[in-house]
Amino acid sequence: MLQEQRFMIGFINLFVFCLVSACGIAERCVADQPPLVSISALMATPPDSPLINSVVRVRGIISLVGEGITTNKDGSGAENSFVIEEEGVGIWIHSSRALREGELHEPEKVLPGLRREMQVEIEGVLAKLGTPIIIPRRITVLGTAELPLARSAYLKRFLNGADELCRVTAGGVVQGYEDVSQTYWSYRVETGIGYFMTRLPKLPEYAPSRLIDARIRLTGLAASRWNWRLEFTCPRLIVADHQDVAVLKAAKDPFSAPKVLAKHINGYTPSGRPMNRLRVEGVVTYYDGHRLLYIQQAGLGLRVILNQSESIELGDYLEVSGFVERSEYFAGISGASVRNLDHVSIPRPVPKTLENIIDDHNDFELWSRGSIPTTDGQLIQISGRLLRVQRGIEEIPSQLVIDCGSTISTAYVDSGVQDLLVGSELKVTGIARLRYPNPLANVNLQSPEGVDLLPRGPQDIAVLALPSWWTAQRTFWILLFVASLLLSILVWAMVLRRSLRVRTEQLAVEMQSRRDAAIEFQGALRERSRLAANLHDTLMQTMTGIAYQIDACGHADSDSVSQQPDHLETASRMVQYAQEDLRKTVSTLHCLPPDDREFLQSVRQIVERVCLGRTMQVKITATDDFPTLADFVAGNLLLVIQEAIHNALKHAETEQVHLDLTVTSDRRAIEVTIRDHGVGFDVTDRATASEGHFGILGMQQRIERLGGSFAIDSEIGNGTVIVVQAPIHHFDAMIECE
Repeated sequence: MLQEQRFMIGFINLFVFCLVSACGIAERCVADQPPLVSISALMATPPDSPLINSVVRVRGIISLVGEGITTNKDGSGAENSFVIEEEGVGIWIHSSRALREGELHEPEKVLPGLRREMQVEIEGVLAKLGTPIIIPRRITVLGTAELPLARSAYLKRFLNGADELCRVTAGGVVQGYEDVSQTYWSYRVETGIGYFMTRLPKLPEYAPSRLIDARIRLTGLAASRWNWRLEFTCPRLIVADHQDVAVLKAAKDPFSAPKVLAKHINGYTPSGRPMNRLRVEGVVTYYDGHRLLYIQQAGLGLRVILNQSESIELGDYLEVSGFVERSEYFAGISGASVRNLDHVSIPRPVPKTLENIIDDHNDFELWSRGSIPTTDGQLIQISGRLLRVQRGIEEIPSQLVIDCGSTISTAYVDSGVQDLLVGSELKVTGIARLRYPNPLANVNLQSPEGVDLLPRGPQDIAVLALPSWWTAQRTFWILLFVASLLLSILVWAMVLRRSLRVRTEQLAVEMQSRRDAAIEFQGALRERSRLAANLHDTLMQTMTGIAYQIDACGHADSDSVSQQPDHLETASRMVQYAQEDLRKTVSTLHCLPPDDREFLQSVRQIVERVCLGRTMQVKITATDDFPTLADFVAGNLLLVIQEAIHNALKHAETEQVHLDLTVTSDRRAIEVTIRDHGVGFDVTDRATASEGHFGILGMQQRIERLGGSFAIDSEIGNGTVIVVQAPIHHFDAMIECE
């Protein structure tokens, strides 16, 4: 017994210890959890609240899994998102984002079993995606609970997006649909004061043929459509169960709808503007091949948006059944079904200008009598000059910007614009689309500010006149080219003028140098002539008298000294030598150049005189077409030749000298070459003027005064070569005349 009591006491102590420990752990766990927050408080969180991106904890009942009845048939879809509701207010739980970020605890155990009407506790990060959302970290299923009944939608709040994720009931007339998915249709439901969108699965009971124009009632979660800026665009209703879809009034045959005239589709009726289909007839004047067409009835054009593309041709007389569409200034028909009644001729286009259209709108007297402007949607013609062509891309049509005088119009055409030239005069036929300053504003009787066109094809664009070749762009480029050409000519003229001035200065210097050489030569020639005359008239006569006296003494008395005759004979011989030398000097002074001889003859005469009585020979070679030279050029060359041959006789110790006279290939210079095969000398160690040797220096100076070149080449034992080049000019004759 004692052992049993001890055992019981020990067991009780252990139980108490475990209970206390468990309570401590639970307290610590509760202390680590964030406090519970109401969903309504989270949905009211502003975007800049510090609560954004913080951890929160909420409890609620799952009111929607995925996208409701458009999700999988088994009702799963919680791996993407679901909604929990508390006291009529819901919030999105984005489990897909938690899965991507790896933040969700045991997702494979929790997500597949989530269903509507489960009560759960969510712990996660509060974020903002249009509306507040929770990115879950931990999901705890607490049990099940019934959802409260949905309330009737207060349309003003619902259509403005104020009932976000609240369960509401709303209804209206189904006026259109979008086939954007393989699993559901997106329907447009008109309430009378606005519309909302809803998605229904692609099941026979939800087919457009059964729902379009039917009055329905839906229960679901109010939600919103957003754009890329997370801005509200329109409300939508997410249906969670098939029992929440009720058809109150079934759709009828589209072509059993009331028939009205085109001008009355959006006019006054005692019951207000209709929500159900209307039916009109008209001739097709435009069809884009997809969903947009225009019909014309009694001169009034009407825009029609089809449910789907149809086989329609221009001129078909159609019966159109659809809903009044008020998105533009003039009403049209949308969600339309059509059937072809006949094929008739297309109405003739009406020539229009903006002035005509404005006059129609300003004639209030006709308007008050029931005559309404008919231009918008009508088949018209306008004329103008093409300003710009903007090529279309894929499904975007090309745009022709046309100057119609009083306005700029734009024609939208799919093809046939590649050959149009900017500046052409065009006549364009198409459907008129008037532009108003405030097309959606609540303004009575606005006047249009412009008109655009929808041509039906390239055949509606006629070229009346091609543009003038003198376009503004071409004129600009031509003026730019002319200006560039004139600038180039001006620069060329300035460069040419500068080059001409430099060349003129060079020619002036060269002419002055040659004139100086000519003057010097003429002066020297006159001085030589004067000196020759003086020698002839004085010294030569004196020497002749001396010779005569000595000769008389030779015939004197025989009693003179016996050696006297021999001396007299010797004196007479010496006088004769002196006389001969003077005669040669006079002859030399007079032969540079002879007036009646050519240059080559003067060269030969100098060579003969210099070589007279000597064994050295001078071989002269000259071209056959040797030109006639001015006297001052020829004279300077003769003196250089004479000095060069004299130097060869005196110093070269050679038996032969070669003298070559040629003309350069361009016939602009005389080239004289004097070559011997004598002993030669060292050119770098030749005698200079300071040592009393002026021969080579004199030759060089004479040639430089003519503007030519002088070169001498010699080596000891290899002879000497002198090469002289003297230019010849056409103005040498003028200098000679001067």
